[in-house]
Amino acid sequence: MQAAAPSTVLLSGGTHNPMAPPAHFLQRSYMPLLARLGAHCTLTLRRMGFYPAGGGEVEVTIAPAGALQPFDLLTRGERLEAYAECLAPALPRNVAYRELEAVGQAMGWAQEQLRQPVVRANEGPGNALMLTLAHQNVTEVFTEFGGKGVSAEEVAQRVVQQARSYMVSTAALGPYLADQWALPLALSVQHSGQAAAYTCTELSDHARTNFEVIERFLPVRFETASVAGGWMVRCHLAPAPEHRMAPGGAR
Repeated sequence: MQAAAPSTVLLSGGTHNPMAPPAHFLQRSYMPLLARLGAHCTLTLRRMGFYPAGGGEVEVTIAPAGALQPFDLLTRGERLEAYAECLAPALPRNVAYRELEAVGQAMGWAQEQLRQPVVRANEGPGNALMLTLAHQNVTEVFTEFGGKGVSAEEVAQRVVQQARSYMVSTAALGPYLADQWALPLALSVQHSGQAAAYTCTELSDHARTNFEVIERFLPVRFETASVAGGWMVRCHLAPAPEHRMAPGGAR
């Protein structure tokens, strides 16, 4: 995003796996926030790939960002939409039905909020159950993955628990987005010289380590404080290093 011309990147592998943000999360949660900074990206999901087979493919187009402009993200705003989707290529039809039915009962959602997108059988086998909560200022996508020996109801219970943990808080970002937002925000703070802050439901050890690593590479500092409903994270320029005078006036 800091290059002088647009870039197109083709990535292949697992688009939906338990150890990375799914492609739908990047599309709905991460990239809209990047756009607000001034970094415009588009992600096209050409083919889904599930663990362990992989085989998925995404195409990402990244425009030159120019002047990045940090902003505060302290509230999620009014909720605009909430829905569940089940991806279950090459699996029995009742898997998706049972997962969505369990989510609907737990969340009290109407049938139109329980969706089963069209998938190709050769993209599987795989199973991802996603809950999307779209708000005025941020969209969060919570995902759980099915696996051998895990019932459809258990998958639904796990993703519902994630969503409920977010819903009981008033903070803007969930635990994963709180981690992933740190680097683009730090870059914008470095380029603009302006501080910015965000709130999040929790701060994982991974996020705190991420803050420390970023501080090793960029002239910024992260400050965290416990607030009602979660945490406040503030990123600002690091103070200029002090030039201490040695005895005798020599530096």
